[in-house]
Amino acid sequence: MGDKNRNLEEIIKKIDITETMAENAESKYKAVARELCAKGLDVDIYPQGSFALGTVVRPFTEGKDVDYDLDFICEINQKKENSKPKEIKNSVGDVLINSGRAVREDDTCWIIDYANIQDNIGFRLDIVPAVQEELGIIRNLIGQGVLEQYANTALAITIKKNNVYDWGNSNAKGYTKWFQDINEPFLEYKKREKKGIFEANIEDVPNTTRKSNLQRVIQILKRHRDIYYYNIRENDKPSSAIITTLVARIGEFANPNLPLLELLEFVIKELNIYSKLQVQDYSAFLLENINKYTIKKEEKEWIIPNPVNPENNLAAYWTDRTANQFFKWIIEVNKDLVVSKDYDDEKYLVALKNGLGSKLIEQSLNELNLKNIGKAPVQVSTIKPWRKYIDE
Repeated sequence: MGDKNRNLEEIIKKIDITETMAENAESKYKAVARELCAKGLDVDIYPQGSFALGTVVRPFTEGKDVDYDLDFICEINQKKENSKPKEIKNSVGDVLINSGRAVREDDTCWIIDYANIQDNIGFRLDIVPAVQEELGIIRNLIGQGVLEQYANTALAITIKKNNVYDWGNSNAKGYTKWFQDINEPFLEYKKREKKGIFEANIEDVPNTTRKSNLQRVIQILKRHRDIYYYNIRENDKPSSAIITTLVARIGEFANPNLPLLELLEFVIKELNIYSKLQVQDYSAFLLENINKYTIKKEEKEWIIPNPVNPENNLAAYWTDRTANQFFKWIIEVNKDLVVSKDYDDEKYLVALKNGLGSKLIEQSLNELNLKNIGKAPVQVSTIKPWRKYIDE
């Protein structure tokens, strides 16, 4: 099947956001920013989450690929001490609603839907109103070990629950900077690799082509997660924030020059170590596994700290059952995407379909020079009864 590292990357590119769609989203949120400023609001709108990190994958819900969900912060240049969360939330919402856009309110954001942007695919913009966090809270973050360069961009976002508005915490810029600092060595390796492909200066290469293997591992895991948890009909799948944080934490100790599949294998092996916490006391675990702090368990609480806000436990919703299902998922990732790399082409194709979705793999056959593979049914004993090809 040729270069499986390159093949896997090409497959994931198909569910990554295209350069055209990314540019369209950028123009849309900048238009919103101009409109808010024209109405007298001093704002800065910028991407957060996967769009900012370069780890977007097309969402997979109820057995099919759906429109992209892109997140943005709308930071209002106003002190928190002089603000009320309801007023901040509505100051943004009133302008958006009066603009004639199809706008709806969620707990933390305003949602704008854009249908059929490219090839019958659209996206939604989630715009989160925010103000800069109080200085005392920023100092507290620094006191807890968060680097000043990350803590200084902490935000207070608006949260609406039961029609009551309150403040929540966020730090989109700080998290993005933290991730970029870890990703930089991986990106540098990819840039050197790309120089053999592009004649132009590397800075001229579109952003969507400059993805490190660390970013690709995150995208692969997000896609496999969506397929796996849909198949087993479980709702408590690991959030994208958890996947990104875990991979980045582990990536700090990885060789940035590892090929894609070897980096994925390194991440999976590291995550599997933490499965021992299901039966082992945390102090005993640390004695056997020095410097393993990526996932913690204190008494019955599972903890994955937000790297730019230690008080924010990304795994706060985890129970022992949630954790058990997470580690079962890691085992399946290993079977579908790591162990399978040593299979022959037919069995490898079956494993890819199980892990990433049959339609996605079928769409990739031409690029992978596998036109004749998979035409006849292939029986592989490792496939579980609940694992089925998904007709997205």
